[in-house]
Amino acid sequence: MTHEQIHMLRIVLETGSFARASTVLGLEQSALSKSVRRIEERFGVSLLVRHPKGVSPTKAGTMLLSQAELMSNQSKLAFEMIQELKDKDDAIGATPAEQSGLVVSIASELSDLLVGAAFAGLNKRTAGQVSLDVNSGARIEEQVLSGAADIGVVCDVSTRPELTAAKLAEDDMVLVFGPALLESSRAITPLMHALGGLPMLLPTWEHSSRRLVEQNAMRAGVRLRVHAEIADFSALKMLLRQGLGYAILPHCTVREEAARGMLCTIAMRGNGSRVGLSMICRRTAKDRPNIVAAKRELANCLSQVVDLSPSTSMRLATNHDSVVEAAA
Repeated sequence: MTHEQIHMLRIVLETGSFARASTVLGLEQSALSKSVRRIEERFGVSLLVRHPKGVSPTKAGTMLLSQAELMSNQSKLAFEMIQELKDKDDAIGATPAEQSGLVVSIASELSDLLVGAAFAGLNKRTAGQVSLDVNSGARIEEQVLSGAADIGVVCDVSTRPELTAAKLAEDDMVLVFGPALLESSRAITPLMHALGGLPMLLPTWEHSSRRLVEQNAMRAGVRLRVHAEIADFSALKMLLRQGLGYAILPHCTVREEAARGMLCTIAMRGNGSRVGLSMICRRTAKDRPNIVAAKRELANCLSQVVDLSPSTSMRLATNHDSVVEAAA
């Protein structure tokens, strides 16, 4: 039932007459009667007892009226609470997002690379007022657009006009597999058009790296043999370690496992061999002091991680320093 139907039925029950209810609602009496009958048909039970003096509710009608009143009261209470919160925000001249802590959402592909450094760095400088969320690239863009997250750190994604993006670094896209497949993988040419026959274990579609791989495969005219789609990167890397297939991922996703010899990687060549790492935020919020400070700290965190990493696959973007200076 819609709110309009509930309201209409409540007026009929409260007035006890279709004639009086039609006057209150501004509807033709015949149209009102037909609408009530359609509601009763949908429930499969009579809600009203019709008699010469008007109508009275059945047991089901009485229960529905009680619930309708409860819903009306809850709606009124919610409106009053929201209005009270808005009045408080207006009184101190700040938006809710500026009063509360920041929410920074980091792409799952980048979690091993950045989450620890970001958590330590951001909370050290903001007295614990930053919350970190790890999510898929598609979800992060929606979170930032809706205001559920203030800043997103993502692999390359197409951004909307409402978002502003700053590219921070680039990383290699690599073919990943377990040590058990090392010998058989020596003859593999790491070009997208040559990988159509391999059993692929790929992230699910909401992850930016999966969409990037599929776009590159389409450009190369190859259809990948996807044996499994895995949403969780820990589970995906476990299957790769067991030698059950291959994946194409940003190197930062598997850098720790590759450094320890738990996974093997071959850098992709040709189109789509590099992936960008970017920060996104709402264009209307990009100049808020707390967001500017957090963006600067995130850029610094990434710079320190790259400097300390034994891997040479990741390189800071040419505009990285200007992003930090602009944030400052």
